[in-house]
Amino acid sequence: MSIKQALAMVVGCFAIGVTAGGGIGWVVGKLSPELAFALLPLLDDTADGLAVCTSLGLINGAWAGIAVGIAVTAVVAWFESRKLKH
Repeated sequence: MSIKQALAMVVGCFAIGVTAGGGIGWVVGKLSPELAFALLPLLDDTADGLAVCTSLGLINGAWAGIAVGIAVTAVVAWFESRKLKH
């Protein structure tokens, strides 16, 4: 796996994670905006529950996508290094 392929893998997983996390956060915020106030008790009453849930989904999706991209890249690199030895 080249550096370009590894970077493309991490960026692709990041994009998928942000999209999925933002979508899930939006759905949760749309169905239950009071969840944002339960998760973050220091929010004031004027905060928008939908925006908070969507933001949390985006952030968590981004971190999950980066983690998955790095993990997949590491496994593929390890597999390719093992294949070269045999």
